[in-house]
Amino acid sequence: MGSQTPMPLNPPEELRNKTFYEFLNENGLLSLVGMMQYIYSVQGYGVMTNIPAYYGLTWITPIVIQTILLDNFDPEEIPVVTALSKGWGALWDQIVTQGELNITYLAKATSIRRLNS
Repeated sequence: MGSQTPMPLNPPEELRNKTFYEFLNENGLLSLVGMMQYIYSVQGYGVMTNIPAYYGLTWITPIVIQTILLDNFDPEEIPVVTALSKGWGALWDQIVTQGELNITYLAKATSIRRLNS
C-alpha cells in the first residue's frame, strides 16, 4: 500500500456500524457503486450491502480509485467488464432450476473418487 496505512489504529465507530453501501449513499457517492462492485464485490471480498463501511474504506482508498480510473479511462473503448445485476447467487439458482438439479446442502463427504487418475 506504499505510504498508506491499511488499517487505522482506532477505527471510527460510525464506520463499523453502517454498511459500505450506506456510507456511499449518505455521502452522495452512489454513482461509484458499479466501480466499487467491480473493485470489491466481484473479486469475492463481500457484498457492499453487508460489509462494514470501515472494512470497504480500508482497502478502497482514493488513490486506488484514482489509479483504476486513470488506467482504464478511454472514452473510445467499449467497456469489457460486466457484473451480474442480481449477483452470482441468482445465476447459480437459475442453473439449478433450469437444469432440474438435485442439490443436497450441508452433506457430509465420506469419500472422494476421482475419475481418470
